Amino acid sequence: MRWIGILLCLLAWSCDRFGTQESSGKLGEVTLKFTGRRAVAVPESLRIRITIDGKTATDLSKPLFSFDTLDLDVPFGSRLAIQAYLYAAGDTLETGDTTFVMPSVSVLRLVLSLRSTPASGLAWETPPRSLAHVDRSFSDTLRISGAGLDSAILSLVEPPSGMALSGNKLEWTPTGTGVVPVKLSVARWSRIDTLEWSIGVIAAPIWKTTPRSTASAKNAFSDTLRLSGAGLDSATLSLVRGGPGMTLTGNRLDWLPTDTGTFPVKLAVSRWSWMDTLEWSIVVVAGPVWETPPRSSAYVSRAFFDTLRISGAGMDSAILSLVRPPAGLILSGNALSWTPSDTGTFPLKVSVVRGNWIDSLSWSITVRDSVELFRGMVRIPAAGKSFVFGSGIGLDSGIVPTLVALSQDFDMDPTEVTRTKFDSVMLAKYPSNYLASTWGGAVTGSPISNINFAGVALYCNALSQAANLDTVFQYDRLTWVNWIPTVQNLRMRPNVRGYRPPTEAEWEFAARGGSDSLHPWPAGAESGYANYTPLGTFGGGGVDPVASLKPNGYGLYDMFGNVAEMVLGVYVNGWSVPETQDPWGPGIWNWGGSWRIPLRGGSANSRLERTSLGQAEYTSNAGFRAVLPLAAQAQGSIQPGLVPSSQPTSDSVFTVTAGTRLDIPFTLWDLFGESLSLAVSGGGPTVVGNSIRWTPTRADIGLQRFEVTAVADVTGRTSRPFPLKIRVK
Repeated sequence: MRWIGILLCLLAWSCDRFGTQESSGKLGEVTLKFTGRRAVAVPESLRIRITIDGKTATDLSKPLFSFDTLDLDVPFGSRLAIQAYLYAAGDTLETGDTTFVMPSVSVLRLVLSLRSTPASGLAWETPPRSLAHVDRSFSDTLRISGAGLDSAILSLVEPPSGMALSGNKLEWTPTGTGVVPVKLSVARWSRIDTLEWSIGVIAAPIWKTTPRSTASAKNAFSDTLRLSGAGLDSATLSLVRGGPGMTLTGNRLDWLPTDTGTFPVKLAVSRWSWMDTLEWSIVVVAGPVWETPPRSSAYVSRAFFDTLRISGAGMDSAILSLVRPPAGLILSGNALSWTPSDTGTFPLKVSVVRGNWIDSLSWSITVRDSVELFRGMVRIPAAGKSFVFGSGIGLDSGIVPTLVALSQDFDMDPTEVTRTKFDSVMLAKYPSNYLASTWGGAVTGSPISNINFAGVALYCNALSQAANLDTVFQYDRLTWVNWIPTVQNLRMRPNVRGYRPPTEAEWEFAARGGSDSLHPWPAGAESGYANYTPLGTFGGGGVDPVASLKPNGYGLYDMFGNVAEMVLGVYVNGWSVPETQDPWGPGIWNWGGSWRIPLRGGSANSRLERTSLGQAEYTSNAGFRAVLPLAAQAQGSIQPGLVPSSQPTSDSVFTVTAGTRLDIPFTLWDLFGESLSLAVSGGGPTVVGNSIRWTPTRADIGLQRFEVTAVADVTGRTSRPFPLKIRVK
């Protein structure tokens, strides 16, 4: 409840009707206490009821501020009672009786007025805005609660420069910072009240340094957002909008854009209870990316050269520069030159400037000691020894067991070629093309893997050249695709001595370790000699470092398991061995006509002891080891070979109807690359190029047998005859 006081000023003038003495005086004040159902916001009307000696003398109701004076005739000595009623928003509040005895006067003049408490009955429905930015448009809608506001008139009292009020909408563009007092006048009926508050004007956040507006697709982007303005020390920054995957940590922006285009960015800046936003865009262009990765290996005290090849928009006019290069490393245009003086791994960074775009690419170069030749091969005493080639592998081995002999001893790597050995030889020979990380075997001492047969041939030739030996392999053209070598028309040179993989027969003889068994370990001891464990003996993911297990009788490690080993020759499934001395494999082409390399020994992931790999393929489950014969291999000991280009029936019989022409094309091969011709015996069919052609008659009905041979055009060497069977219907 609240107190509202009504001051009744009772002014009495005494007048003697016979002209006697006139007297006057203040008769008193009465303060009335109002009670009611609720507190009154603003009273609206007043009712005065006066009784004299119990009888109503007057009963008036008027708007609150329209009362002026009230004249009453009151008899001498009468009892006067005054009641007052206030009406506000449907409530009636009354004083109760206020009674007193009139003195001896002839006329009572009542002057009635309202005295109210300081409260105006006004309140903010929503507090007005108390923060603004200098030189930026400010607007606010003033929302006030209280009676009579539907018809109230709002106006500003001595507003700051430029501030305007239209209805209840406040508009302003502050021109300076500071705290600005604001006073609002609210006129209702004949009453005027005021409300006051202050607006703090601060400087809006602005860029201290302009954010980066360019980026390159698929290259890491980062920026430190630097703002200036009041309260930014404790401000909170957050992203409202950004590119896919963009993150903000503190004031550091990180992103790896995957697509080109223009990406809008919106930043929220929270200070105190105030939030601002800043917006900009980042344009993402393609590149730069490595067109070919830079070289990553070098050798101490040996000249190092590389050409940095970078692709991306605007690279024709790009400017390249090194960022903090090691001593002596020079970049001229895109040509890199260096003669390193110390071993170690050196991180490198090249800056790429394209117009307003500044990007960088990083890599590292590992400097090793100069390449050294690797020795320590094991002598395999094979001269004059016979064994059943293909026995002990199983019925599905793909080799018909055949008694063969080897003509000479040979030296063999005691372990599979390691990555360290392979890298050192290849990097010395092909420094601009070979990338060490492309090949497998990351663990120290691991066998090399993920190499194709062309890589094996190049390694063996490089090792032969370093040892002043003849190179075994020839080819017409060498190309590198993603750092993987590809050769055209790979073949062997006759009558030379150099490093090469073992033939399949040499590998199988060495694997026996001087034993008659292909698996020369004691019963139940396989795990000590062969790593067939998918997780590896030491839990390393399958492949163990070389020589982790026991050697065989010749001192050879890991002939079974770990990684399968590529051998010289070509995989053919189910063919008899054509040679009985120094066999070079059962053939070079399979039925489909694609060259496949035999793989021997199985791997950590497969117990199959004889499989194959396409000559251009590579896998993490296959590696190799090299051999060096004691003397040059005689040309005549390696025969040409041939197979039909299309597969006959399951019993190796071709079928034709009498009177119909039959053409059977053959695929011919020679490891030495000599040109070959076909010859057929037995009458009937004739030779047309590399095909056998025949049109049988009715007299030929039945099963007919012929022999087809490949003949070397220069040396006259011949292949083992192919038994051709044709059934005429």
